[in-house]
Amino acid sequence: MIYLIDISRFLLFNFYMLHPTQRDRDTFSESELFLSTRWHELFDKNTPDSFHPKLFGVGHLVKELIDVAKLAQKQDPWKKHVELICEEIKERINSDFFRKCVSSRHFYLLNEICNSKIPLKNIIDYSRILLLEDLDYKIEVSLMDLWNNIDFSSELKRKEDANTVITQLATYVFRKGNYISKEDHENTFDGNIKNKVVDVINNKNDKYTIIVCVEISEYYKEHAIRNVCSPVGILSCSPKIKGLSGKNNVVFLKHEIEEQNKFLAANIVKKKVKSQLNILSLYKQLPAPKIADETWVLLGDRAEIIGEYQEFFRNIHPRKNANALSIALAKSITNKNSLEDYSIRSALELHNVALSLSDDRLRLVHLWSALECLSSLEDCESIFRRVESIVVPLLAWQKIDKNMTYLSICLHEWMKENPSIKTNLHNVFLKNNVNPGYLLTCLTDVNECYTKELLDITNGHPLLKNRIFISWKLLQDHSKLFHDLEQSKKHLIWHLMRIYRARNLLIHQGIEYDCLPQLANHLQQYFSWVLTRIVHGYTLGPKWTARDSLRYWQHKASYLFLCLKGNNQNELKVCDLFPKELEGGERIVWNKNIVAN
Repeated sequence: MIYLIDISRFLLFNFYMLHPTQRDRDTFSESELFLSTRWHELFDKNTPDSFHPKLFGVGHLVKELIDVAKLAQKQDPWKKHVELICEEIKERINSDFFRKCVSSRHFYLLNEICNSKIPLKNIIDYSRILLLEDLDYKIEVSLMDLWNNIDFSSELKRKEDANTVITQLATYVFRKGNYISKEDHENTFDGNIKNKVVDVINNKNDKYTIIVCVEISEYYKEHAIRNVCSPVGILSCSPKIKGLSGKNNVVFLKHEIEEQNKFLAANIVKKKVKSQLNILSLYKQLPAPKIADETWVLLGDRAEIIGEYQEFFRNIHPRKNANALSIALAKSITNKNSLEDYSIRSALELHNVALSLSDDRLRLVHLWSALECLSSLEDCESIFRRVESIVVPLLAWQKIDKNMTYLSICLHEWMKENPSIKTNLHNVFLKNNVNPGYLLTCLTDVNECYTKELLDITNGHPLLKNRIFISWKLLQDHSKLFHDLEQSKKHLIWHLMRIYRARNLLIHQGIEYDCLPQLANHLQQYFSWVLTRIVHGYTLGPKWTARDSLRYWQHKASYLFLCLKGNNQNELKVCDLFPKELEGGERIVWNKNIVAN
């Protein structure tokens, strides 16, 4: 059945960028509008991950490289990890923009550590020099200088450079723990973007007294909990403090900590308490006492509950039609009894276990095991190669769909909020549903008339207009589009290997990797996308198996890459670029004659 995308499924989660109002457009300059909406987009959990900042800056990659190179000195399998991190660093520094951020000597050292011929000892030594000389801080200072030199009073002459600066600064904001609270990240426009970014970058640590609540029971008495926590400075706290909940059979514990914000401080204190309580469970042979979800910060003589904070880079959203999809899958999977079908059920079981866990470490481990279950459909020898072969082609191919869907919804909302805009495209982008395939064919029209109209429509929204323009440029150059998708595949391999590395270090050495919560979120996203595609085959007919479905989607991905690489793009149809059946799916994508209807 042919369908369009139900816009309400996305709008439930604000799956679109912030739009400046007419008052905003009258008050602020074009550059302020562009950068403020981009800043909001960077930290919006509903933004597609293509537009999020990277978790690792160059300085963070160098630190990661040292740790992994030391492991590679002892065990050969880690050498492949070193090779991939070096590739990632090399790509990051290979730009004129990056040269502005580092000295010539540091640039030389960075190139040296990326040299595949130098021994591991030299990689470690050179990387340590970069860290000892505060490479990371110097890049941050250079970025702030570039940021302060942007002319905020007029139109941006080089939006690409300004976007690079603000995106890289966002990585530093995230890595420093300068989280933006949920209350601070509402859909409101802030034109004073220059000072806002400076303030959040320069935010200093504060001292916080965090209060957590632990349940007591007949097995775990209050005095035992207090005594096991006190050696690390976690002390008992009076339950009579104003603001604490009136719970029974609990003990309140407090700990003073210096951190960037109360959210990060609360998370660290809870982990510290949990670590101490695990000691009790060793000798009791029972699960450790439970820590309540609520945490408080002590403000003078009262306690204030710590609310929600913006969970960055999650990108996992429930489907509005989840019940209907579940029923369809349950019916189609009922009589599937092959070994590969059992692997699907096992993967679902592990996925469910992962979702029930609040500990990100355990969540990551179980999600990787779930993905391994799915990878049994492949025949590669190594575990990683099997996982890579089911994840990378499908996700890289889906990039066009993801970006076109996002832009279509943004256009829909922009035109809905601005009914005075006159255009022939109203009847397309103001329906209750959105067709990303139609936007794709508008942007690939060689006559460019629809692209020009789209740019006119978005004149009052600099970021959306820029997104349309960049997409048009990319789609007009087939070799560039092919290169962009190939780069996406490479980036996915790097990140998937990082997740695999985090899992192995956690399992085998008990080491908690950098950005582990975000890595677990990304892994959940990958698993969800891949499994959704695989089980799609079950709904096509009783003879379809999980392996058939996987091969079908892998073929669609390889066909797209083959056509783009071989300059056969004129054979591609809309249905070749989207996982959904869309109205007009048989339309040729790169067709000279597009009819608006």
